[in-house]
Amino acid sequence: MRLLGDVPTGLRDLRRLLSLFLAVSAASVVGGIIGAGWVAISGGAFAQTVLRWGFADLIGYLVFAPVVLTLSDWVGWSRKSGTLERTEAAVSTVLVIVLSLFAYGPLHPFGVDFRGMQFLPIPVILWMALRLGPKGAALSLLAVSFIALTYAINGFGPFSDLSPENNVASLQIFITSIVIATFLVAVLLQERDSALRLLSEKDQQEKEARYRALVDLATDGIMIFNVDDGRFIEANPKSARIFGYSTVDLLNSIGPADLSPEFQTDGRRSDEASRDYLMQALEGEFPTFEWMHRNRDGQNIPCEIELARFPDPERNLVRASITDVTERKEAEERRRDLEEQLMQSQKLEAVGQMTGGVAHDFNNLLNVILGNLELLRDETMDAESVKLIDAAIGATARGADLTKNMLSFARRADLHPTRLDLSDIVQHMDNWIARTIPASIRVEKSLEADLWPVEADRSTTESALLNLMINARDAITDGGVITLETSNVVLDHPLESGIGDDLDAGRYALLAVSDTGAGIPEDNIQHAFEPFYTTKGLAEGSGLGLSMVHGFMRQSGGGARIYSEVGIGTTVKLYFPASRSTEEEREITEPTGAISKPDIEARILIAEDQADVLDLLVRILENEGHTVVPSRTGDQALGLFKADQTFDLLVTDIVMPGRLQGPDLARRIRSINSSIPVVFMSGYAREATIHGNGLRDSDIRLMKPVAKKDLIAAVQEALSAR
Repeated sequence: MRLLGDVPTGLRDLRRLLSLFLAVSAASVVGGIIGAGWVAISGGAFAQTVLRWGFADLIGYLVFAPVVLTLSDWVGWSRKSGTLERTEAAVSTVLVIVLSLFAYGPLHPFGVDFRGMQFLPIPVILWMALRLGPKGAALSLLAVSFIALTYAINGFGPFSDLSPENNVASLQIFITSIVIATFLVAVLLQERDSALRLLSEKDQQEKEARYRALVDLATDGIMIFNVDDGRFIEANPKSARIFGYSTVDLLNSIGPADLSPEFQTDGRRSDEASRDYLMQALEGEFPTFEWMHRNRDGQNIPCEIELARFPDPERNLVRASITDVTERKEAEERRRDLEEQLMQSQKLEAVGQMTGGVAHDFNNLLNVILGNLELLRDETMDAESVKLIDAAIGATARGADLTKNMLSFARRADLHPTRLDLSDIVQHMDNWIARTIPASIRVEKSLEADLWPVEADRSTTESALLNLMINARDAITDGGVITLETSNVVLDHPLESGIGDDLDAGRYALLAVSDTGAGIPEDNIQHAFEPFYTTKGLAEGSGLGLSMVHGFMRQSGGGARIYSEVGIGTTVKLYFPASRSTEEEREITEPTGAISKPDIEARILIAEDQADVLDLLVRILENEGHTVVPSRTGDQALGLFKADQTFDLLVTDIVMPGRLQGPDLARRIRSINSSIPVVFMSGYAREATIHGNGLRDSDIRLMKPVAKKDLIAAVQEALSAR
């Protein structure tokens, strides 16, 4: 039973103190009645004895009961208190005894009046009540009461001038007053200390709760590592989620070696590198570094680690903040891919713009060369000279093909999409396949019977297939297999990963060319579609083959992708969007045979800024019997037309110097004569596909260099349509 021990609140101590007073009062009354009854039987005064005896018992109970009831608290307190606290209690007890001997006993100087000396020990009693609570108050009161009562009975002390009975009674009243006052002070002070302690404990609990919330709810893993014994002493839930272990496992059975691979990505051993970083943290530094961790499933996790020394006077602790940067690494990888795609796009755009400009002037030069060669051939009868002229015309045609390939790469080719069956194209290329592929290479076909039709330019599609076949042939050194495959492909989701174009979900007709050659190394395959990139010798390839195919597929709305394994072979896949149209289209073929002289001799106005090209056009058309009026600019041509509106045909370049370009010239002339036909000429396809501003769907468009027969046929068609 602990009536006056340490309790949570002083209010509870006060209630227990009142209970003690009631108990000792009842016991005193009972003891007084029993004692007075015995005195009365012996002939003494009953009432007077009851008061005296009961009061004496009350004083005794008040003094001795607290000591008895707090003995267990004193034992527990002495065990858990420090040396300083025990020394203070011993000194205070000795001081109370000494002061009590001065106030009530033989140490008192008898020459001095005793009045007021009885209060001498009270400050020390209150001090013990303040410092030790009810335990100290009970002990000090016991010592003071015993000394005062002993010397009062023997005639010493402040009450010795009274009769023995009154002396003891006065002492009892005095002891009662200081007992009650001391216990009340002790209880009130303990109430204050208890309240302060509760506030401190609550504040500490709130701090711990906030700390725990910050740690448990942190978005990063937080772990505290004891460097001395190599164990984790703290791990928050995020750490458990990162590594796949429970918090209990991390604290009890998992060590740092279990959370890292043997070697880091930079080649260092994980144990040696971690030891260096831990030493830096213990020396007061804050090392931050990237680290490859390993989770419970054996998967490597890229993380960012920040270390700091954790304050602890007795142990070497290091706090680690762990951030899983897997998503960030993936985002950085995606950003790098996008940047590479952007750089590639910008590179292609720059090359495309350059190609367009070069093509315009180059085709004009080829036009002059081709036209003059054709005129010269018509006037030459010598067989050897004709042979040389034909060779030059063939070289001019190859130059035009080179320009066309460059324009195809730049997505500026002059395409004429028609409805095609890719399987049919592969089937009808046996003749040139046999001439191009050596007998040591076997060509196999796997063609879809019901292949979806596509909308594409037939000649460019055949040229693309030829390029892929030649690349496959060159990749095979000692015999092998080239496989041509067509199939229907449905992409349920966008196709993005891999080398080549990204493809949207949808229906595609696939044309694939595979070889069993040496394959392409990873470093080279990244550049496969770049213009002028080639691993062939200087005289073996221009590097425009795949880039031309790539540009053609993008211009056709599809995409090209390449797959390769070193030592296994390479596959290039061309994805053509499946045609949605169900209407069969008739393929337009070029007219063959000799071109007859026109029935109509027309007056033709020509606008062309290149003098040599203009002279060539005039000569060709005049040889056909037409009357030709040349002009070097659109402005000059408009002035000529306004002066003479009897022209039957306008032949004009699209891009010219001056205020009026070809489309503007046609629009201005048609505002005067709306029925006049127009033949447009262009250096490259983008110019030739301009709509509006005077161009009509019925207008004829010619790509330079323009062959003589094509020019004559176009003029004849335009005049006939009129």
